[in-house]
Amino acid sequence: VHGESYPVAHAAALDAEARAVGAPRGTETFKTINASTTEITFPYTYPGGNVVNVVLTVANGNITNVTR
Repeated sequence: VHGESYPVAHAAALDAEARAVGAPRGTETFKTINASTTEITFPYTYPGGNVVNVVLTVANGNITNVTR
């Protein structure tokens, strides 16, 4: 974040994101659609146990869709 290494800065960013949205992000899962397209699902677990999945579609290295 302020000159820290990637692992340290990334962990700090995820902590900040969890505070901002009110839910920690869980472990992402990857689903290969075809040779150039992958879906990445990020689960967010809110207080009370409600889980919201955010799904990013990445085609040829570009985010082409985000659903919630």
